[in-house]
Amino acid sequence: MVLIGCFLSFILALAGAVAGHLLGSGGIGLWGMGIGFVAGLVLAAAIGALAMRAKGD
Repeated sequence: MVLIGCFLSFILALAGAVAGHLLGSGGIGLWGMGIGFVAGLVLAAAIGALAMRAKGD
C-alpha cells in the first residue's frame, strides 16, 4: 500500500506532462506535470489517512 502511495505522485506527474504536451505545448506540459505531482501527493495523503483510520478500528 505504501508503494502505491509513493509512486502515485510520479505516475500522475508523468501522465500530466504527457497529457499537457499532447493538448498544448511544452509549457502546458510542465503545468500538467506540476498539477499531477500535487494531485498524487494529495491522493497519497488521503490513502495514508484512510489506512491509519482503518488500522485504528
